[in-house]
Amino acid sequence: QQRQHYEEQGFLVFKRLVSEDKLERYRQRFEDICSGKVEKSGMLQVVRDVALRKETVTSGDRVTKLQNYEDDEVLFEYPHLEEILHVVKPICGPNVKSVHTMLINK
Repeated sequence: QQRQHYEEQGFLVFKRLVSEDKLERYRQRFEDICSGKVEKSGMLQVVRDVALRKETVTSGDRVTKLQNYEDDEVLFEYPHLEEILHVVKPICGPNVKSVHTMLINK
């Protein structure tokens, strides 16, 4: 049933697949990158919403996405999590590769 949904809709949703502790680690890293607390690594791109440039919002709220985070030692843990691979491998096969990484801030 899940495979059929994936074939028809192009996505699957698994609630609470990754623990809150791990998600908090990635949220904190996102905030640290956005605020400049940690240096951007490699080809990491921070994309900001120009419409919010003059608004009084926190640094992370102005960022719409991070792209190319393959060189970030914390964020790139996420696609390697066994919880994620356990779901992805049955669909894509055992030889899973990352082609592009993007963290979208919603």
